[in-house]
Amino acid sequence: MVGSVDSPVITVASPDSNLAVELTRRGGFALRFRPGSYPQYDEATLAHQLAQLGRLARVAYLREYQREVERTGRVINDWDPNRRRYRQALRELAAAGASPSGNVQVTSTGLMEWWFEIQPGTLASFTEPQFVVEVEGAVANVIADHEARAVLLKDEFFGLDLPPSVREAIARR
Repeated sequence: MVGSVDSPVITVASPDSNLAVELTRRGGFALRFRPGSYPQYDEATLAHQLAQLGRLARVAYLREYQREVERTGRVINDWDPNRRRYRQALRELAAAGASPSGNVQVTSTGLMEWWFEIQPGTLASFTEPQFVVEVEGAVANVIADHEARAVLLKDEFFGLDLPPSVREAIARR
C-alpha cells in the first residue's frame, strides 16, 4: 500500500456503477456519484444502491485487511474460544446513525449489512454535494456508534473494567 495515509486504498462501485466510495488508510471515506446520475434517482432506489455499496465496501475492506495481515506476518489469535465469541458478537452488533438534517437514517449489522432510509422529497431538496454530506455524516455516525458499542463488547468479553459512567454513556447512544 503505497501513498499517503489519506490517499484512497480501496475504491468500490455500486451494483449500478453510478456510485463509488473511496476508503482511506485512516478509516476515512468519500462518496461520489457518476456525473449526471444524481437526478436519475428516487429515494428508494438510491437507498437500495447505498445499502449494496456499504456491503461491497465492507467486503473490500476486510479483504484488504487480510492482505495486510498476511503481508506483515501478523498472527491473529483464532484458537481462543472467547475471542471467537467476541468476533461473532461483533458480526451481530447493531449500530445506527442519522445525517445532519435527519433526512437520511442508516442502520447496520456488523458493518456488513446496511439499510438506508431517505425521507421522501430529500433528493429534490438537496443538491448532490449537500446530499453527499448527508450520507457521509450518517455513515460516520453509524461507524462511531458501532465503535462505541464494540468497546462495551470488549469490556464484556475481556474485562476492561470500564467505569459504570462510561458504560452508561455508551449504552445511551
